[in-house]
Amino acid sequence: MKYAIIQDNKVVNVATSDSALESNWIESDTAEIGDTYENGQFSKPPVDVEGQKAYVRALRNARLLETDWTQLADSQVDKAVWATYRQALRDITTQSGFPLEVEFPTLPA
Repeated sequence: MKYAIIQDNKVVNVATSDSALESNWIESDTAEIGDTYENGQFSKPPVDVEGQKAYVRALRNARLLETDWTQLADSQVDKAVWATYRQALRDITTQSGFPLEVEFPTLPA
């Protein structure tokens, strides 16, 4: 059996055991760490949309920085291919699922 370990109405761990060993162990096959437990029900915490936006932008910006060299005059790569990739990175914020469902472009070979 799987048990959610509850502290202060939050799932702090999930364990497998033949029986609940502590009073704060609640049987559940679906509970995940971070879930809320109130009135006998598990629920997911609200999504921090602004935090997720910042996280996706930080990932995007890091990938742009890592590929800046591809646009230098003396780089020996297909600049057009890399420019297309970099534009796709910039366009991530216009994806319909942004910021919760984002698909990053594939790095050129």
